[in-house]
Amino acid sequence: MNYHSLERIAACMQHPCRAFLLRGNKYDFDIVFHGSHLAVFPDLQLCFNRIKKSGNTTVSAFLSDLSNRFTTESKHGFKKILVKPKSMSLAQLELLPSFYSLVVVRNPYSRALSAFLEKVAPGRSSKYHYCAGFGNSTSDGFYEFLTFLDNGGLWRDRHFWPQVNLLYQPIENFSRVARLEQLVDDMRIVLSDIGQDPMHAEVLARPHQVEAGKSKITSASTKLSEFYTAGSAALVRKLYAQDFQRFRYPTHLSNHFPSASGLDEKTA
Repeated sequence: MNYHSLERIAACMQHPCRAFLLRGNKYDFDIVFHGSHLAVFPDLQLCFNRIKKSGNTTVSAFLSDLSNRFTTESKHGFKKILVKPKSMSLAQLELLPSFYSLVVVRNPYSRALSAFLEKVAPGRSSKYHYCAGFGNSTSDGFYEFLTFLDNGGLWRDRHFWPQVNLLYQPIENFSRVARLEQLVDDMRIVLSDIGQDPMHAEVLARPHQVEAGKSKITSASTKLSEFYTAGSAALVRKLYAQDFQRFRYPTHLSNHFPSASGLDEKTA
């Protein structure tokens, strides 16, 4: 039995009544009940599948604003007050499958680099000292980090997991699979779908105020040519093959990020 099977069984054992109530929906109960992967906005009748390093803070904050969940006290700790399935009543939880379901995904090239630039490259957090490339904010450091992931480190932290392994339900069951690279346009559609003013999505063109001045904003998509080599690109394609395939992202860097066009012939 593999690691993920054990995690799903553990989640069911910890929340037996809730898991039983949601049976038959093809949910991954580890994702539903573990930490804060799934944020529920009852006022909007929306479930947001939060994927680390794929705009989850920005979108969570935006939806919190939209549902008027922010207060002066909660502005910088809003994630702690997000509604999670494990804290919902059974009556509330029964409505979950009828809610609009949203996930925001990201190009695997920029997501992998963003995780490195925020968590590992600065060498600030002792939590990530075990990662190769720790404190080495160079292309060599990035390659060392990816090699570490390829040698088993991929599953050490959910910031590094493939996005397909962080979905609480099958991709085809989501009401909307949005892309971080076209977030404003996609969120206009989401807002229209849930009966909100699509123009509210315009604020997503810039970081939310809860992220202002934080190191979480890495601008990874503008730094691909600086950090990527043929070797590191090949490792990302290997590690996140399912993300490229299931979310239909191009495997050539320049197909989505023109600034990295010089690597095309090396990554084919």
